[in-house]
Amino acid sequence: MKRHKKRRIVMKYILPPLAVTIIVPMLQHTVLKTEPFQQDLIRCVIAIDGRSKDMTYPIGYNYELLSLFAGQNGKEHDIILGGQEYMDSLKTGAIDIIVVPYSDSLVIDNTFYASIPLADQSAWVINGDRPNELQAINIWLSNFFTTEQHDKTVRRFTPSYAPYQRAASGKKYTYLSPYDDLISKYADSIGWDREMLTALVWQESKFHIEVKSRKGAVGIMQLMPNTVNHYEIDDYLDPDVNLAMAVKYIDRLQKMFKDYAANQEELMNFTLAAYNAGEGRIKDCIAYAISKGASGGLGGFGGGNRGGFGGVGRQSSMNSF
Repeated sequence: MKRHKKRRIVMKYILPPLAVTIIVPMLQHTVLKTEPFQQDLIRCVIAIDGRSKDMTYPIGYNYELLSLFAGQNGKEHDIILGGQEYMDSLKTGAIDIIVVPYSDSLVIDNTFYASIPLADQSAWVINGDRPNELQAINIWLSNFFTTEQHDKTVRRFTPSYAPYQRAASGKKYTYLSPYDDLISKYADSIGWDREMLTALVWQESKFHIEVKSRKGAVGIMQLMPNTVNHYEIDDYLDPDVNLAMAVKYIDRLQKMFKDYAANQEELMNFTLAAYNAGEGRIKDCIAYAISKGASGGLGGFGGGNRGGFGGVGRQSSMNSF
């Protein structure tokens, strides 16, 4: 029993660094004889079953690397979430790559090939009869691991982004989220501060692209199914796509409620409330307020209780970033 435990410790904690130290330099000088992945589309699954807790970074890390790998090899990608049952799909050729925690079972199993370990202790696994693809993956990873882009990616995905603990620490942080560049771009497009949009993303998903609510909201901005269908979103996992569609929806909400708001703060409150609770519910609230004699332009709605539709939550969220 003790021997087996020691073996698992060696395989989990010692073998991955050795693989990177010894194998990576060798792979960097390897030249492929034939083109891998003959199809134009690389089909990938990121396992999110019970074992995924062994992977130390958010799912977004592997999503980003898979996307880069496909793009830099001139391929499209189709990345979905699944479980260990997709290992059977590797055998049939229904998928090309599955991301699972790096483990000793992968090292000794000849049915599948496991890549060199990634920074989050995961591995990309392919069918055992595709050695050329394995070589392509390992060469790409070994080269990418030495780049500043990968170092930056690791720095983005490794911190804890809990905003309230950060605020309590009093420290200044380089990154507000793993997606600072995207959030800054889209915040500018709707006239928001980066901190405001970051706070909304945190509230919706804690920056996890894989989150799915019981009501079916998906992705980093928790888009509802009707919103996904309206904007014809194919890849809700893609944080760029998810944010882009969410911002389109936010822009639509701002235009919808601008004639009811007395000022920009009130418009922000209505927009956030509608994003969270649904535009129909906020319209009903407005209609009810009007029926009770509230004055037009929302001076009557907000006057003595300005920010009542989410102002307090908004302010506390912003102050935490």
